Amino acid sequence: LLKYASVLRTAAGGGMARQAVWNCMARESAGMSQASDGDLADALDAMYDESVMSFPNPVHTEIERRKKPFLASKKVLCILEAQQDFEQLLSTLETGRTIKRLRLEGGSDDFIFDFGHFCGLASTYLPSLEQISVTHTRIKNFDLKRMNNIHCIELTDPQMQDDVWNLELPSLQSLIMQNHTPPVASFATSLIQCPKIEKFFSHKFWNDEDVPNLYLPNCKSFTWRRGDGTEKLCIYAPRLAELNVDACYALDELTLLKQGHPAHAEWNLPAGEAHSKFTLSCENANLGRKAKKALRDSGRLKNSISQDSDDMGIDAFQRHMHQCMGDMSEEGGLESLFKGLQAASSGWHDKLRQQGCFDEFEGTDEE
Repeated sequence: LLKYASVLRTAAGGGMARQAVWNCMARESAGMSQASDGDLADALDAMYDESVMSFPNPVHTEIERRKKPFLASKKVLCILEAQQDFEQLLSTLETGRTIKRLRLEGGSDDFIFDFGHFCGLASTYLPSLEQISVTHTRIKNFDLKRMNNIHCIELTDPQMQDDVWNLELPSLQSLIMQNHTPPVASFATSLIQCPKIEKFFSHKFWNDEDVPNLYLPNCKSFTWRRGDGTEKLCIYAPRLAELNVDACYALDELTLLKQGHPAHAEWNLPAGEAHSKFTLSCENANLGRKAKKALRDSGRLKNSISQDSDDMGIDAFQRHMHQCMGDMSEEGGLESLFKGLQAASSGWHDKLRQQGCFDEFEGTDEE
């Protein structure tokens, strides 16, 4: 996959880039067909660890060709289709006791993974399990507890079939969520029940209700990116090194709590002890006055508050649109809405022109 990314970066022109990728994939696919199921499981696992993915690719193409409901190696178990008897699958795995990562990977429409009895089964058949990753999979009864080895949970667009969402994992260090909005009360409670989280990452947590106070006494990296509906965040993170609120378009309040949760007495900083300083990233965000004041008054910022970016992508356009819509909000009504959208489009067009994006079309019909 890194080869494909390199080819895309170096090829000149879209057509050449596409052809180069297809040629590279054709060569790699021939070798992938000779791989064992275990090697294929490791390849799928490695693919999701990379920062760049392209589809289709030899790994997924070979998985679709084999039509296997699951793949397993010595370190990873990938569940690809619905299992009639999950316990039977686990009991027959030759590598069950060495598997460290479970991946739930998509599947058909009738694939709903039930976590109801998962914890007990994992303790029995997957005693070395450390990481659980759910990607585009329909799930229910998401209740993980009494699993002291788990240190990483990754949730990418899980299709929740109910409102059950609970984490009670004393050794959890990394919680990564993308395109996922759990029930806010259950989410906040789960953070309290996982006091050792050091890395929290959320992309597109689109909440309708206010987010309760979040207590993360050991967190060093906190990301709340594209929290489009988040107007207020209150965080206790006394050991924070990095705070990222990029592309949060309506974040009016951002409070850094000074007092931890009573359940975290073992990890809370004593009253009067200075909290850590951290770097702030807020590119393409619309921070309110209260948020900016709280950040400055905290005395914890290592850098200045800069919301501008040279990026001309969707995040920057969304920020610009929200700003224009906010400017029109006092007028109210449908006419005001139209004016805001019109102002956003016109302003963005001007920005593109200033950066020379239309230079090659000047004087032509395409202009």
